[in-house]
Amino acid sequence: FDARRGRGPFDVDTAVDAAVTADAIRETIDELRAIRDIRPVTDEELSVAKPALTLGFPRAFETSGQVARAALRLAVYDLPDDEYAKFVPRVEAVDAAAATAAARRHLDPDALAVVVVGPPEVRSSLGVLGLGEPAEPAA
Repeated sequence: FDARRGRGPFDVDTAVDAAVTADAIRETIDELRAIRDIRPVTDEELSVAKPALTLGFPRAFETSGQVARAALRLAVYDLPDDEYAKFVPRVEAVDAAAATAAARRHLDPDALAVVVVGPPEVRSSLGVLGLGEPAEPAA
Protein backbone atom coordinates (compact mmCIF):
# COMPACT_ATOMS: atom_id res chain seq x y z
CA PHE A 1 0.00 0.00 0.00
CA ASP A 2 1.02 3.61 -0.41
CA ALA A 3 0.00 6.35 2.02
CA ARG A 4 -2.36 8.70 0.21
CA ARG A 5 -5.53 10.54 1.06
CA GLY A 6 -7.46 8.69 -1.63
CA ARG A 7 -6.96 5.48 -3.55
CA GLY A 8 -3.44 4.32 -4.19
CA PRO A 9 -1.59 1.28 -5.42
CA PHE A 10 -1.60 -2.11 -3.75
CA ASP A 11 1.34 -4.23 -4.87
CA VAL A 12 2.06 -7.91 -4.50
CA ASP A 13 5.67 -8.68 -5.35
CA THR A 14 7.12 -12.15 -5.61
CA ALA A 15 10.37 -13.74 -6.68
CA VAL A 16 9.72 -17.20 -8.05
CA ASP A 17 11.35 -19.56 -10.47
CA ALA A 18 10.27 -18.86 -14.05
CA ALA A 19 8.72 -22.32 -14.34
CA VAL A 20 6.17 -21.57 -11.61
CA THR A 21 5.34 -17.97 -12.48
CA ALA A 22 1.81 -18.74 -13.68
CA ASP A 23 1.16 -20.90 -10.61
CA ALA A 24 2.38 -18.11 -8.31
CA ILE A 25 0.12 -15.56 -10.01
CA ARG A 26 -2.85 -17.93 -9.84
CA GLU A 27 -2.20 -18.60 -6.15
CA THR A 28 -1.93 -14.88 -5.41
CA ILE A 29 -5.22 -14.12 -7.14
CA ASP A 30 -6.89 -17.06 -5.37
CA GLU A 31 -5.65 -15.73 -2.01
CA LEU A 32 -6.98 -12.25 -2.76
CA ARG A 33 -10.37 -13.71 -3.71
CA ALA A 34 -10.49 -15.95 -0.67
CA ILE A 35 -9.51 -13.32 1.87
CA ARG A 36 -12.27 -11.00 0.73
CA ASP A 37 -14.96 -13.57 -0.02
CA ILE A 38 -14.71 -17.00 1.62
CA ARG A 39 -11.85 -17.07 4.14
CA PRO A 40 -11.64 -14.15 6.53
CA VAL A 41 -8.33 -12.89 7.88
CA THR A 42 -7.18 -14.91 10.89
CA ASP A 43 -5.64 -13.71 14.14
CA GLU A 44 -2.56 -15.79 13.30
CA GLU A 45 -2.13 -13.93 10.00
CA LEU A 46 -2.43 -10.61 11.82
CA SER A 47 0.17 -11.68 14.38
CA VAL A 48 2.64 -12.05 11.50
CA ALA A 49 1.50 -9.09 9.38
CA LYS A 50 1.43 -6.40 12.07
CA PRO A 51 5.11 -6.74 13.08
CA ALA A 52 6.08 -6.93 9.41
CA LEU A 53 4.55 -3.49 8.93
CA THR A 54 5.48 -1.85 12.20
CA LEU A 55 8.88 -3.13 13.32
CA GLY A 56 10.68 -1.80 10.25
CA PHE A 57 8.66 1.39 10.01
CA PRO A 58 11.28 3.60 11.76
CA ARG A 59 13.83 2.60 9.09
CA ALA A 60 11.82 4.68 6.63
CA PHE A 61 13.12 7.81 8.39
CA GLU A 62 16.84 7.04 8.78
CA THR A 63 18.31 9.35 6.16
CA SER A 64 17.69 12.97 5.29
CA GLY A 65 16.40 11.84 1.88
CA GLN A 66 13.87 9.52 3.49
CA VAL A 67 12.69 12.25 5.84
CA ALA A 68 12.37 14.66 2.90
CA ARG A 69 10.33 12.10 0.90
CA ALA A 70 8.08 11.50 3.90
CA ALA A 71 7.50 15.25 4.32
CA LEU A 72 6.83 15.60 0.60
CA ARG A 73 4.20 12.83 0.73
CA LEU A 74 2.44 14.66 3.56
CA ALA A 75 2.28 17.78 1.41
CA VAL A 76 1.48 16.15 -1.94
CA TYR A 77 -1.32 13.97 -0.59
CA ASP A 78 -2.54 16.58 1.92
CA LEU A 79 -2.06 14.19 4.83
CA PRO A 80 -2.19 15.36 8.44
CA ASP A 81 1.09 16.27 10.14
CA ASP A 82 0.71 13.37 12.58
CA GLU A 83 0.16 10.73 9.84
CA TYR A 84 3.41 8.93 10.58
CA ALA A 85 3.06 9.20 14.37
CA LYS A 86 -0.32 7.46 14.15
CA PHE A 87 0.75 4.72 11.71
CA VAL A 88 1.97 2.11 14.21
CA PRO A 89 -0.92 2.55 16.69
CA ARG A 90 -3.41 2.31 13.81
CA VAL A 91 -1.86 -0.90 12.52
CA GLU A 92 -1.75 -2.38 16.01
CA ALA A 93 -5.45 -1.55 16.52
CA VAL A 94 -6.60 -3.53 13.46
CA ASP A 95 -8.42 -6.74 14.29
CA ALA A 96 -9.35 -9.65 12.02
CA ALA A 97 -12.85 -8.34 11.34
CA ALA A 98 -11.53 -4.92 10.32
CA ALA A 99 -8.87 -6.45 8.06
CA THR A 100 -11.46 -8.66 6.36
CA ALA A 101 -13.83 -5.72 5.91
CA ALA A 102 -11.01 -3.66 4.37
CA ALA A 103 -10.17 -6.51 1.99
CA ARG A 104 -13.79 -6.68 0.89
CA ARG A 105 -13.89 -2.92 0.31
CA HIS A 106 -10.55 -2.42 -1.39
CA LEU A 107 -9.31 -5.60 -3.06
CA ASP A 108 -10.82 -6.47 -6.43
CA PRO A 109 -9.13 -9.51 -7.95
CA ASP A 110 -11.03 -8.94 -11.19
CA ALA A 111 -9.44 -5.49 -11.67
CA LEU A 112 -5.79 -6.44 -11.34
CA ALA A 113 -2.95 -5.39 -13.57
CA VAL A 114 -0.37 -8.17 -13.64
CA VAL A 115 3.19 -7.30 -14.62
CA VAL A 116 5.68 -10.11 -15.11
CA VAL A 117 9.38 -9.55 -15.51
CA GLY A 118 11.32 -12.62 -16.48
CA PRO A 119 12.79 -14.69 -19.27
CA PRO A 120 10.82 -14.99 -22.54
CA GLU A 121 9.83 -18.61 -21.85
CA VAL A 122 7.56 -17.40 -19.04
CA ARG A 123 5.14 -15.98 -21.63
CA SER A 124 4.00 -19.40 -22.83
CA SER A 125 2.87 -20.40 -19.33
CA LEU A 126 0.84 -17.23 -18.75
CA GLY A 127 -1.85 -17.93 -21.34
CA VAL A 128 -3.57 -20.41 -19.03
CA LEU A 129 -4.40 -17.57 -16.63
CA GLY A 130 -6.80 -15.82 -19.01
CA LEU A 131 -5.55 -12.40 -17.97
CA GLY A 132 -5.46 -10.87 -21.42
CA GLU A 133 -2.88 -10.61 -24.11
CA PRO A 134 0.74 -10.56 -22.95
CA ALA A 135 2.78 -7.57 -24.04
CA GLU A 136 5.70 -8.04 -26.37
CA PRO A 137 9.05 -8.31 -24.63
CA ALA A 138 11.18 -5.19 -24.56
CA ALA A 139 13.89 -5.00 -27.20
